[in-house]
Amino acid sequence: MLHNEMVDEYLPETVRAALIRGQSLLDIHNPGKERTLHCRAVARLAVAMALALSDAGAGIDVELVAESAVVHDIAKGKPNHAASGAALLRSLGRSDLAHIVADHVDFTSFTGPITEAEIVCLADKLVASDEYVGLEKRFSQKLARFGDTPEAREAVAGRRDRAEIALSRFENAAAMRIDSLVTRTAIHGDRFHEFVLVSTR
Repeated sequence: MLHNEMVDEYLPETVRAALIRGQSLLDIHNPGKERTLHCRAVARLAVAMALALSDAGAGIDVELVAESAVVHDIAKGKPNHAASGAALLRSLGRSDLAHIVADHVDFTSFTGPITEAEIVCLADKLVASDEYVGLEKRFSQKLARFGDTPEAREAVAGRRDRAEIALSRFENAAAMRIDSLVTRTAIHGDRFHEFVLVSTR
């Protein structure tokens, strides 16, 4: 895989470097094409969100968002993949990424300003496979797949409610709606063009 194909020229050099570092970490663990495309799509959206927040004056570490979003599913397929991925990253000396990967399955807190972990978690909830689908479609899919029991339906509904709070927090902090950030979705072979974004720079 040509790492320079996964970044756009409009991105700051430091963000491009973070995306490439994340992809290098992910590649070590041979994630397969589908998981790679999903992680890259989540990363593209998370970076766009982080840049929008940064432009609005939020103190967001865009490079941390970029790298952690690429590796958020590094242990997918293992039991409790978020905790497993975090443990793996800690073993590689990347505790800075581990805490975000550990929290990407659900939101842990909504106190204080929006965080890098919240951005990665929200981006993951807005993407299915390698496409931006929005919360309604994403959670409809989750309900169809996992909603066999009242307990499971309640769990999915709880995650959806928390994702809606996170989305509102993002839109308020960035002073823009998520749909105005994502203009269209497309995938062109192995190239990293899942999202054509409105550049805020």
